[in-house]
Amino acid sequence: MAKKTNTPVTPKKPQPSVVAPAPAVANNEPVRDALIPAWLYDFRIQAIIVALLAFVLYCNTFQHEYALDDTIVIVKNEYVHEGFKGVDDILTKDAFDSYYRQFNSSNQLSGGRYRPLSIVTFAIEQQFFGAVPPEKVDSVLERGISYEMKAPAEQQFLRNMHIRHVFNVLWYMLCVVVLLYFFRYITFKYNHIMALIAAILFTAHPIHTEVVANVKSRDEIMSLILICGTFIYAFRYYEKKHKSQLVLAMVCLFLAFLAKEYAITMILLIPLAFYLFNEFTIAQCFYATLPYLAVVAAYLKVRFSIVAPMNESSDNDLLNNPYANADDTQKLATKISNSLNYIKLLLWPHPLSSDYSYNTIPYKSFSHWSVWVSLIFHGVLFRYMFYYFKRRSVMCFAIAFYLLNLLLVCNIIFNIG
Repeated sequence: MAKKTNTPVTPKKPQPSVVAPAPAVANNEPVRDALIPAWLYDFRIQAIIVALLAFVLYCNTFQHEYALDDTIVIVKNEYVHEGFKGVDDILTKDAFDSYYRQFNSSNQLSGGRYRPLSIVTFAIEQQFFGAVPPEKVDSVLERGISYEMKAPAEQQFLRNMHIRHVFNVLWYMLCVVVLLYFFRYITFKYNHIMALIAAILFTAHPIHTEVVANVKSRDEIMSLILICGTFIYAFRYYEKKHKSQLVLAMVCLFLAFLAKEYAITMILLIPLAFYLFNEFTIAQCFYATLPYLAVVAAYLKVRFSIVAPMNESSDNDLLNNPYANADDTQKLATKISNSLNYIKLLLWPHPLSSDYSYNTIPYKSFSHWSVWVSLIFHGVLFRYMFYYFKRRSVMCFAIAFYLLNLLLVCNIIFNIG
């Protein structure tokens, strides 16, 4: 029987544990989830999703007529009816100038309303619908346009309004696509699925109904498009180092002002975005914002040279000043309380209203619970904004964007009626 040879056994070396690949963020590429189809990350697919959603939600407005401020800005605006020939007047006068003159009045709103960009688009549309020669337009009222809309010319005007509603939906579709790009390129640069979710939530939120269904509110849509464009080109400038990108960013900002005054918040939002998303130092943020301050100065110079002072008697009119009958304490308490309604409608958009007539929101005193809930809530929100600022979190930008725009409309700082 052969002897067995004892072969020495070499101990196995311990195998290195499998290390998960580093997230794609390390390579400045978006993170991808294996459970999500690759095609869903593609910008074109995401853009189609949000654009189609906007179309499906608002195509029902195509048969709508005119409503709310459409009367003042379009129906009774002789400059719009003049088509191309009315553009010069639109660019050099208050948005409600034609309406005021027809009633032998003047500016009835604090600060006036200089928002010519969307009104220019209405005049361009009218040129193709059939403009009225200026020598025949002493007043739109003389054309017999009234609320009944029975005459042939009036019926044609209604058909034109249907087309304007189609254009408004197209503008909204463009808006949500640009917003999606803004999310992907800046705020959710490494999480494109989150960008898509945010864009879908914005597109479908019921609070935007009035902006789309009221043609006059195209100024809101154009304002957001151009604000997003300002951010996109501003960031591209520091990425690509092409001066053309800076010029485009400045042009977008100026046009955003011509759409609506909301662009004034960009004085703080631009440097904040550079700090949070480009990791600039405070000093770098300041210097990067200087070109845009020049745009703000240019716009303010144009605005103050055009908008007339408010008619003094208008401040006592409840239609223009809902706080006309309130004392100073009631004014402040009611404005603070009302600020809570904005966040409430964001979280629970029901019921929605297109017009808050007299006493729909009663005056409050500081003994009312809603005043103190509003103060506490916004105080906490303000505190968390700084908490997230130190961590360069997107939440800081979200809170700042909300609070800055709230300050423009809550009547506490600026009286907008």
